[in-house]
Amino acid sequence: MKFVKGFNEWDKVSEELKYHIENGLGLEDTVFRLGSDAHAKLFEEVEQYWDKGNIILNGKGGWMAKNLEVGKKAIYKIVKAEELKRLN
Repeated sequence: MKFVKGFNEWDKVSEELKYHIENGLGLEDTVFRLGSDAHAKLFEEVEQYWDKGNIILNGKGGWMAKNLEVGKKAIYKIVKAEELKRLN
């Protein structure tokens, strides 16, 4: 994970994201516990930069940003096992 050349908004980048970039850590090997608020905030920040084309994600980190919805609220309905159906 790294910023694209020419990125000059370092003053807006969180200390947590700076730490990950400076130490070569990606979304797949974050120092934060999965499911924690800190992990969700880091993931959301990376997604914002990625959506704007300001950050480069390779391998698993790119897949995670594209396919996972970490930090987004969800509502689940509890159903009996017999009622479960595959969605696709």
